[in-house]
Amino acid sequence: EKRLGKKRKRCEDPTIAAILNLLQNHPDAAKQVNARGRTPLHAACYDGAPLEVVSALLNVWPGATREKAKFNSTPLHDACDYVAPLEVVSALLNVWPDAAKEKNRFGLTPLHKVLYKGPSASFEIVSALLKACPEAAKEKNGANYIPLHIACNRRAPFDVVSALLKAWPAAVNVKDDDYDKTPLQAACGLRLPFEVVTPLLNTWLSFKDNRTNSAILSLQEDDLNFTGDVEMLFTRLFALCRNNAYYHTPREIMDYFIFIQLWNGTTLVLDRNPTVIKTMGLDTKVMAD
Repeated sequence: EKRLGKKRKRCEDPTIAAILNLLQNHPDAAKQVNARGRTPLHAACYDGAPLEVVSALLNVWPGATREKAKFNSTPLHDACDYVAPLEVVSALLNVWPDAAKEKNRFGLTPLHKVLYKGPSASFEIVSALLKACPEAAKEKNGANYIPLHIACNRRAPFDVVSALLKAWPAAVNVKDDDYDKTPLQAACGLRLPFEVVTPLLNTWLSFKDNRTNSAILSLQEDDLNFTGDVEMLFTRLFALCRNNAYYHTPREIMDYFIFIQLWNGTTLVLDRNPTVIKTMGLDTKVMAD
């Protein structure tokens, strides 16, 4: 099995030309399988081959996208595991979109593979996978963790977390098997940035059962792990539940929630204190229009 790409060193043009020439003259070479069940397409995705090589392999044998190597990994698994360019991932998905939902021997989908990259997880690749298979956002890995849990535990970027929330908002209510924590609780416990915690909390508050005092105050068990700005957010949320206007009035809380764009927190203030709108000097008829 010839390594087609470069994981550590970029393929030189002569090498690419030789590979393309080989495929043109001997197309059956694309169907060679080594002892580990890996095809040249697996190798190309594993080693970070350029789109030109991957496209040539796909043109010769599109069915290679469905081939599974050792541990039941597809070429898309390898592409996501070894951070192939977005254009390569897109080319694979164009040939076989359902590859996005395939699991390997360890119960991992390609989406799981990307999320395990943590801070370096690609928003573009995550978006491409979710577009091809939105249900991938609900798939648990072999340890029964959903993608949103993995993203939080691995400290994925804000835009990746937001993409997962958009694909499956109810993920914020799912508790993991190991610690019985939701993604929001995990994020707070790991002291994730304010920009990650805020969309998690905003989505969490969109569910009726989470808008009760008991549900909100249950989050206090993680307050020792809050970062400064996250603690400021939850201090106001908890004050709203306790009707503690001595520290933060409903108007102050609402102004703050509007400022940070915690819209479901804003509606929570209005639900509990409908008269606060009168203190803001706003014309409710204009707002309704």
